[in-house]
Amino acid sequence: MSSWAEFFNVAITGIVVVFIALVVLIIIVSIVGKIFSSLDTKKNSNSTGNDQPKVTGSPVPADTVAMEAEDGLTDEVVAAITAAIACVMTENGVTKPFRVKSIQRAGNSRNVWNMAGLLENTRPF
Repeated sequence: MSSWAEFFNVAITGIVVVFIALVVLIIIVSIVGKIFSSLDTKKNSNSTGNDQPKVTGSPVPADTVAMEAEDGLTDEVVAAITAAIACVMTENGVTKPFRVKSIQRAGNSRNVWNMAGLLENTRPF
């Protein structure tokens, strides 16, 4: 009988130690995640501020803005892509004028659902 008692004693002790270690690891990871997310929030609030980004440079002539609808892209889609590029360039400190000559789909891109799953599984705590 003493062998069964020792077996259960060792098994229960081992299970309790493992679960306590897992709980401690979960707490540590969540604290580190909160620290990094607060640092990201502080960094984003300091860098963006309340002022709106201003696009500088000479305006592009009207004949270069008008693009034909190629590959199913309308003028509105081209304008939206150009505005997004201008915003990113302004945030990065690039103020020289630019012109979009062509728009092509990136090769070897991932499926939208694949990217959503990837972002969901690698999102910080």
